[in-house]
Formats: sequence, C-alpha cells, structure tokens
Amino acid sequence: MCSISNQKKVLRSQVRTTLRSLPAHYKASQSNVVCQQLSADIAHSARTSVMLYMALPDELSLDSLISSLQSSCPQKKIYLPVMHGQDIVPHLFTSRSDIVVESQYGIAEPRYTPTFDISCASDLIVVVPGLAFDACGHRLGRGKGFYDHFLAQVPTALTLGVCFDCQLVPSIPIDAFDYPVSRVYCPQLIHSA
Repeated sequence: MCSISNQKKVLRSQVRTTLRSLPAHYKASQSNVVCQQLSADIAHSARTSVMLYMALPDELSLDSLISSLQSSCPQKKIYLPVMHGQDIVPHLFTSRSDIVVESQYGIAEPRYTPTFDISCASDLIVVVPGLAFDACGHRLGRGKGFYDHFLAQVPTALTLGVCFDCQLVPSIPIDAFDYPVSRVYCPQLIHSA
C-alpha cells in the first residue's frame, strides 16, 4: 500500500498531465461557466468579503468573476492572497493596476494594500483553487499546504473550491492537516460537501 504522500504525488502528476492537454478555448469557456455560477451565489450571500485568486496558467480563471463582482456588487470587498513567507495574507483588491505581475511564487498579487482581519472570518467567502477535488470537498493542492494552513485560520469562512470538470475525481487521499472546502464548483455541477 502506498503512503498518502505517494498517492498524492501520483494524482498530482496525472492531473497536471491532463491540464497541460486542455486547449485554451476550453479552459476559457469552463472558467466562464464557473464564474457565472459563483457570481450569482456570491451576490446573494450576506457575507461582504470575498477572497479570490489570480490564476496560474493551469488554473480556472476568475477574471470574469472579479469584473462581475466589481460592477454588480460594489458593496463586496474583494481580497487576493499575498504570500508572506509561508503564509497567505488576504490583501484588498481595488483595480488591476494594483497587481504585481510576478511574486515570489510567480503568482500575480496586489501591491501592498490593506489586509483582511481574519477575526472577521464569518463574513468571508474564500474561493480556493486546487489541482483536484472530490465530491466531499477534499482538495489536492500543489503540495506546500499554504491554503490548508490559511483555511485552518478562518474556520467560519465559507470555502468554495473551483475546478475544471477533469479535476473532479472520485476521491482524494487526505492527511489530518488537509482542510476541505464547503462546496466544489465545476462546470457540470456544484457539490456541497
């Protein structure tokens, strides 16, 4: 029997291979479907803060969601994750001109802006990327544990995983420190964990 760590490593490799084969137009259309689903749900939520992310090339893009929320829900504060050492810190996003193209991990991040007070996590929605998800909300990240660590700090936040259809798998091997999401959004359907 393989260790959980080895099972995760194999699954990461399989998913990355699949993601590399996805055409750009397919990723764009699937991203738009998920962003429409998310936009409607976030707009109807009483929570007033949402942490999104700037996508890596193999991640579901939230660009249309950011634009939609800025125009249709100006009362909602949008935050983006900024890496401070090994920690994710949500920074306020106000415009694309705030974005630094390359950060320490090659992820687009806002320049220094006000941060989110994590003691207000019950008012926060966190949209979480991942390499794979299962219907129970278990998430396979990139292997560093950044989101697991952050989500453990905001246990009352509503956590929404997003992925392409091909990233929804039957099960994810999990460790005690892995933090599941509340719901998983993919183009074909929404799974409530």
